[in-house]
Amino acid sequence: MLKKQITLLLGICLSTALYAQETLKIEAESLTEKSEKVTTNTRKTGETIVGSFDKGKWIKFENIDFGKGRKTIKVRAASGTSSKKANLEIRLGSKDGQVIGKVQVPVKGWNTYTETETELSKKVSKKQDVYIFSLKGGVILDWVEFAK
Repeated sequence: MLKKQITLLLGICLSTALYAQETLKIEAESLTEKSEKVTTNTRKTGETIVGSFDKGKWIKFENIDFGKGRKTIKVRAASGTSSKKANLEIRLGSKDGQVIGKVQVPVKGWNTYTETETELSKKVSKKQDVYIFSLKGGVILDWVEFAK
């Protein structure tokens, strides 16, 4: 009986700790839907990324649990676009949903990943579908992270 109680208590503590994590990191390749021609590829380094993420393309992450709330977004991405500008837009709920943030990806080359962080326009909580659109240029996306 005591062993079951301890196991239950450990499970509750672990669940609480995971739920209260400061950041929520999502690998880009774990997308649930994407626009035509967006690809997932494994690079020579072994990492899997989302590529061919060009202007007007989008990816969807379904049912992301933001818990009690997140206020910032950070992305790890690369761009070598000839337009010299690469921007991502984050929307909630649908492709036409509320825009909650925009991230400017530095253009330093297709193999030069940078981490860029920006504040969201509002605190996002509970379970939500998230859409990320490529607004300008092309992007290779490794991961997205939402933080408190």
